[in-house]
Amino acid sequence: MTGRPIGFKLKKRRNTMKKYILPLMLACLAAFPVQAKEKADRLERKIAEIEREYREDVAE
Repeated sequence: MTGRPIGFKLKKRRNTMKKYILPLMLACLAAFPVQAKEKADRLERKIAEIEREYREDVAE
């Protein structure tokens, strides 16, 4: 026996998760609304472009 408490490895893993994984997850979640808004803006521009091209084709 190494003299370590029984839950030593589990506690070490939990600390690792708190230090590295949770901040990464929070950063991703914080960036999600910004990415969704950018994607919606791109879709709106694409739809407007297609509508404009359609109106030009109909006018001809």
